[in-house]
Amino acid sequence: MTPEEKEFMDALTNLFTTAQEFGLTLASIDTNERDLPADIRELVEQGREVARAVKSFQRLVRKRMKVR
Repeated sequence: MTPEEKEFMDALTNLFTTAQEFGLTLASIDTNERDLPADIRELVEQGREVARAVKSFQRLVRKRMKVR
């Protein structure tokens, strides 16, 4: 792996790790969403969308890695 490829992979790994941690934090929030302000509800939903997208991408990567 070239230094540029390693740098790219490290950045991608950091992105996904951070997004996973964010998703887990959102999942652990034990609040009644109906009581939250609309902008906070929107933030929570967007965070969950990010977590789903990361999970989907990771599945794709794992599937591709098994093919090789």
